[in-house]
Amino acid sequence: MDTANREEVSASERYSVLKTPKRRRKVFINDELHHLIHINIPADIVTTFNYAQDKIVRYPYKAMKKNMKKAYAIGDVAKIVKRHPDRIREAIRRGELPDVQKSGPNGNKYWRDEDILNVQDYFANVHFGRPRNDGAITPKRGSVTKEEVDAKLGRREVLYVQNERGEFIPIWRAIDF
Repeated sequence: MDTANREEVSASERYSVLKTPKRRRKVFINDELHHLIHINIPADIVTTFNYAQDKIVRYPYKAMKKNMKKAYAIGDVAKIVKRHPDRIREAIRRGELPDVQKSGPNGNKYWRDEDILNVQDYFANVHFGRPRNDGAITPKRGSVTKEEVDAKLGRREVLYVQNERGEFIPIWRAIDF
């Protein structure tokens, strides 16, 4: 590699070390919250801090990529389920939603995909308004469905159809097997 090309390539690309953005450094590996410290692809090593065990752990990069799941902060969860973060915190405080893992004793809470589906299910079954005579549940207008949550988490494709006013409306269809 000559010096002209070397100046064009950044240090992280030159040494093949990935630097993850700070907002994406929290992940779940084997259902435990980890903070990504350093990723070295050529050496096949990922250094993380495991919050549950309170120690630094190293994993093979390929195994980590296979077992890694995204960790979502409360703001991300609130956007996905279209509720205010305070409503989610209140439901956890009342014991109606299970508590999730924290980053340290006084740290932020982080959710897995399954936890977000539990939050959606809870808000879909919360009655809004006056009690009905038949006892049925009326969810709040604009509540998201499981299909919408799956689509926002990247687990499902969405088909949009344009109506007469030019707005795009998502159409949920059954998954073909």
